[in-house]
Amino acid sequence: MGVKAGMSEAQLFAGLPFDASTLRRRKHVQWDDYCVIVERIAEFIGGPTELEDLLESTYHQVVPELRRLVGLVVAPKIFMKFVLDVVDPLLFPPIEARWEELHDDTVRIEMLARPGVRPCEAWFRGSVGSVRGITRHLDLPPVEVLSSDIGPSHLRIVARVPESRAIATRARKATSDALHWVTAKFVLGAEPDGRPVEVVVGDPPPDPIALRVSRAIGAWKLSPRQAEVLALVVAGRANKEIAQALATAENTSELHVTTLLRKASVTSRTQLIARFWALDAD
Repeated sequence: MGVKAGMSEAQLFAGLPFDASTLRRRKHVQWDDYCVIVERIAEFIGGPTELEDLLESTYHQVVPELRRLVGLVVAPKIFMKFVLDVVDPLLFPPIEARWEELHDDTVRIEMLARPGVRPCEAWFRGSVGSVRGITRHLDLPPVEVLSSDIGPSHLRIVARVPESRAIATRARKATSDALHWVTAKFVLGAEPDGRPVEVVVGDPPPDPIALRVSRAIGAWKLSPRQAEVLALVVAGRANKEIAQALATAENTSELHVTTLLRKASVTSRTQLIARFWALDAD
């Protein structure tokens, strides 16, 4: 995005703990640092309105990876919901996004900074432009923002989504790299060779299964192998699949599951899974 705005790398990264070269090697960029960059871009191009317009007109160019989703979900509302529910949480863990359908073509979108997160009104202002421009990935007119409430830590908008030109919604299996979107491209633009820069803004969200497995290890006194089996059971794997994943015999995985039932004081896999997700309340 900085490149699209005409900024130099020196202007973008002055005083930050990385430059364009080291950013490409990073897996994560701290939210505070990213906010500084967004605020600098907004100031450079003239203010929040100009930032919105920049993102509306360039969002589909800066993040071309999102076009991969066109083969997965074509209807614009489904596409928007997927980006808000799946893509944004991966890229921006410090932000919580909510989506609500109001009418056939109208939606309400809310984005909130999580507690303790640095306020960044420029980011929320820019997000209005991203929402407006998201349907450009589908070669449709921009989303019409009917009303907006924007602050340093929140964004609430009601928007009208353009009608889909697709005859029907199509779906196919996503490739393994379908979620490797790059927030660094908002800053650097596209790589010369087209490779994605895998950078997430803020610390990645913790794996909820891994967190509870660690609790179960202490609560139920599990061995490392039993903990592995538990994670696979909770993920919905059958005994045969567990055996394949752990390179053991199927009867061995059955024995581990039986032991888990006993240690968790339950009599079925369903009860085991329910007890597992209730560990926070135990």
